[in-house]
Amino acid sequence: MSTAVIEKQSIAIDPAEQLLTLYGIGWDAYVTINDALGERQRARLVYLDGKLTFMTKSRRHEWCSDRLAELIKIAASVLGIVWESGGEATLRLEACQGGL
Repeated sequence: MSTAVIEKQSIAIDPAEQLLTLYGIGWDAYVTINDALGERQRARLVYLDGKLTFMTKSRRHEWCSDRLAELIKIAASVLGIVWESGGEATLRLEACQGGL
């Protein structure tokens, strides 16, 4: 098992938004961390261009998420767009060095 040393200046913590961001994280490290946490993880991960953000779902987040989902469903219905919910599935695009 390999370990990584993370310098203090490469970490940002925002307790108000329940975020922890790590900088300088490679794609392989992101995939390893995401896979280690598994599908039933409590924290959500967002990775883009070497920046890995861990987020917990707050009550406010869930409320906003539900409202946005309803808005998208209504817009898709009115516009005749066929859609399918992805739930909380992980999306990874190595070519873009991004995942959520």
